[in-house]
Amino acid sequence: MIVPDAVLAAYDRFADVYDRHWGAMMTAPVLRMVEEHLIGQDKDAATPATVLDLCCGTGQLAAALLANGHAVVGVDGSAAMLAHAARRAPEAVLLHQDVRQLQLDQPVDAVVSAFDSLNHLPDVEDFRATMQRVFACMRPGAGFLFDLNTEEGFRERFADDFSITEDNLVLTARGGFDGEVGSYRIAWLSPEERTSDEVATGRVWRRYDVELAQRCFPREVVLAALHDAGFLDVRTFDAVADVGMAGHVGRRFYLARVPA
Repeated sequence: MIVPDAVLAAYDRFADVYDRHWGAMMTAPVLRMVEEHLIGQDKDAATPATVLDLCCGTGQLAAALLANGHAVVGVDGSAAMLAHAARRAPEAVLLHQDVRQLQLDQPVDAVVSAFDSLNHLPDVEDFRATMQRVFACMRPGAGFLFDLNTEEGFRERFADDFSITEDNLVLTARGGFDGEVGSYRIAWLSPEERTSDEVATGRVWRRYDVELAQRCFPREVVLAALHDAGFLDVRTFDAVADVGMAGHVGRRFYLARVPA
């Protein structure tokens, strides 16, 4: 079972480690796809496209979009992740929102959600509701690009344990997939400064624990949710075969468009 508040609380605790080790992993290939499939070559250069970075995390993609001349709205449910994004992409408009209640003041020209963020939605009804919320925030003709872990991806990436050992971080992660939900139970030690009357100034190592869970949404469920929300012209891309992302077996991109 995926509990949204627990997932967001986990990312609040995990934000610093995520930023250092995973925050930039998807930026380059997703930026390429945004420029090729969402913005297009015929966009008026004098009028920057406004891109919604949905589940923007620690802001690496938002910063890259800004560097390419686009206006950016970033939305994330984790305040700690947004704090990193604010430092990295200070020109972006950043909103602390649950994507299931997504609401913007003005419609956007494109929406992107990267790094299987939408797999964190707890069930099909929440996924369908989120697709409807996204659709309502987009201009006519706007495109929506996102990626999801498929069942193959869960079995490929959630099957193994891994660890990280650095001077200021010791981390272990144990993965699992039950056919519907994949999760990583992550524990790590990192140092923090302590000064008190009882403890001399110095570094004290502290343990943290989180569980990050994702749901597998079958392709037919995703396509039906997009269609029912009003999207047309839905295309899919395999991360390895079509996008050239080695090591991302079982990751599928969806590209859907609002009717013009």
